[in-house]
Amino acid sequence: MPETSKTLWQRIGLRCALLAALIPLLAMGLPAMWYLLGPFLLALLLAVPLQRPIRWMEKRLRMKRWIAVLILLLLVYILLGLFVYWFLSFAVTQAIAALQSAPQAIEQLSGLYRLFRQWLTGQFEAGFDFSRLDSIINQALAQLATWASQLAGFLVTATVNVAGRVPGFLLFLNFQILGGYFITRDYPAIRQKIFPYDPGSATGRLQASALEAVFGYLRMQFLYTIFVLSISAVYLSAFQVPYAFVIACVAALLEFLPIFGNGTLYVPLIIILYLVGESRYATIILVVHLVFYLTRKVTEPRVMKKQMGLPPILSLLTMYLGLQIGSVLGLTLAPIISVVLLAAYRDGVFRGMIADFRDGFRWVRAKLKRSLPAADEPPAAPEPQPEAVGDAGNAGQEGTEAHD
Repeated sequence: MPETSKTLWQRIGLRCALLAALIPLLAMGLPAMWYLLGPFLLALLLAVPLQRPIRWMEKRLRMKRWIAVLILLLLVYILLGLFVYWFLSFAVTQAIAALQSAPQAIEQLSGLYRLFRQWLTGQFEAGFDFSRLDSIINQALAQLATWASQLAGFLVTATVNVAGRVPGFLLFLNFQILGGYFITRDYPAIRQKIFPYDPGSATGRLQASALEAVFGYLRMQFLYTIFVLSISAVYLSAFQVPYAFVIACVAALLEFLPIFGNGTLYVPLIIILYLVGESRYATIILVVHLVFYLTRKVTEPRVMKKQMGLPPILSLLTMYLGLQIGSVLGLTLAPIISVVLLAAYRDGVFRGMIADFRDGFRWVRAKLKRSLPAADEPPAAPEPQPEAVGDAGNAGQEGTEAHD
């Protein structure tokens, strides 16, 4: 093999080995980093989106940086505290109440099945074998009861664990607040020391485009989640829908997850409510679901293009791959990873890798063409061989002439 080909395949093998080692390194390294540096990682995640408001306050309001940082962090922690208080006082209370009424809901579903069984019996004069269907329905209802019992036990256990970890949580929160202030205040200097930033370089462009894409995606999902949570909670509570806050929290969580959306909760709930005779509640939830559906369908293409710059087909493909590889977590992280990789590709980070693989493919194709004849090419005719007698006679005659 020529030296150039050997060097090419060495580079390709090294690139493949690095890619193969990257996933297990991340899988082992990220939990360890969170365990060791959890408060400061949260502080860093909080510091990045606050830089633009801080610069605006410095420029427009003529405010010192440390004062702007202090005001914004105080506002963020107050809002988070109010949300946690609201969640614990309303959502968790209603969740426990919903679990306590789960046996009644299961009994209503069982009564609905009995009505369906009677209707089905009247449709078939020759009779209908319900043994298999009864077994499936009974197993499904038993599984629902088991899940409700397990969820109730989980809530009780989680409450006890949270109460037992209050001292550790307060210590974690103390480091997070202090780290959040110092990291947010000194973020430009920290970034310049760890990741030197030159806007004109390829690395600088990659950092800017990747961060913009990632935070654009997070902003988009966060805006839709807050929209679903707030509108659902206010609207369902205004019409006195039971467990309004629980429904709003679950719908908002599903809205944050790609592909799922609030319809994963609302559509089955609407159908069940219509079937059990609660048409008023079903109509109320149908209206709010249609509002969310139309709002997202009208605004999502423009918001996605503006915030992420990610083509829809590529977004769907990466989300499906993430779902197959990493379940719900992979589904959530797939768009973020895809926009970072797309930004890196646009800035030429993978140019050398792509060139190496292209050269390797060309080398293999050239070798195959040399070793395998074409299908439509006729076999070469054998060259005629001179006869031995004639050759000997000619050789003798030439020897006689040379002697003469």
